[in-house]
Amino acid sequence: MKTSLRKAWILAAVMLIACSLANGQDKRIELAAGSLEISLVLPVELEAFSEAQMALVREKGIAAQYIFSDPQRDLIAAINTFGSGAHESELAKVGEQLEAAAKKRGGVAGEVKRDIITMNGKKWLYVSFKEGTGSAELINDYFVTDWVGKYVLINFSSPTARYESYKGVVERSAQSVQLGFVAKSTEVDSRARSDKKDP
Repeated sequence: MKTSLRKAWILAAVMLIACSLANGQDKRIELAAGSLEISLVLPVELEAFSEAQMALVREKGIAAQYIFSDPQRDLIAAINTFGSGAHESELAKVGEQLEAAAKKRGGVAGEVKRDIITMNGKKWLYVSFKEGTGSAELINDYFVTDWVGKYVLINFSSPTARYESYKGVVERSAQSVQLGFVAKSTEVDSRARSDKKDP
């Protein structure tokens, strides 16, 4: 009995160490977008675009405040905030606008999936579609929610051939999002965070 109990404790300790090592490969990043704070977990391979890279992106008219990518550009995460007076009730309309913009750019292959989902107790718009052709075909997964009067958009993009291998990483990152805001007064800066928990 003591031997089996000891084996169980050793197994539990090994599992805890393995989990902590696996979690150590991911990193939580904290981003500021005006008065909004966005925090999420990204895979260790994703690094932020440099200022020069972001300047090139903006020259192409791509609206993103932050972009992260792995060295091969197989998985890209873009984060943006937009709008004013944003509200959960308007998420479906935002989905229609995203779909229309994607079709206007051309190259949307197949159907566009749209759904309202719940992550960490908050409503999110989820939009997914294929874009491009051949070896350049990508799958874009958009997650959009409202926060303090703005929309927060997170877009994960990966080649269709690699999409399934990244699907779990994308879902984990999306579910790890925490939103907050910085309220400034003339006397004291106070920080307020949402009470959302990590999954």
